[in-house]
Amino acid sequence: MKTIVSTLVGLLAFGMVSIADTHAQAASDKPDIEVTLTGRVEKIEVDTCMDGATYNLIYTANGSEVKTRLKPANDSIKAKLDKVTGKRVQVTVSGQPKNSVENCHYVDVDSVKPGADKEQNK
Repeated sequence: MKTIVSTLVGLLAFGMVSIADTHAQAASDKPDIEVTLTGRVEKIEVDTCMDGATYNLIYTANGSEVKTRLKPANDSIKAKLDKVTGKRVQVTVSGQPKNSVENCHYVDVDSVKPGADKEQNK
């Protein structure tokens, strides 16, 4: 009886690993989507999400102010975001949109460039 139970447990564990591997492979087959947004940057002071996003990009979409959470991909990107944080300058950020375990949304930023001047957009 113990042999049958241990065999069943072993098969069940093997099946779970196989399913997890298949799911991970299917998720990695999806192409990353790159988004590019322009706005001003502010530091996130208090956040309920624990995914490493430390900045907000503030911009206007359809007449409403929108805040998108940003997570710098490396120290160089973090330094660029720190340099423009709190200043009323436009920057353009690019990266991949992500969802955290807490179902919080952010952009994993891999590029920061000076944005278009507001006067040019009129």
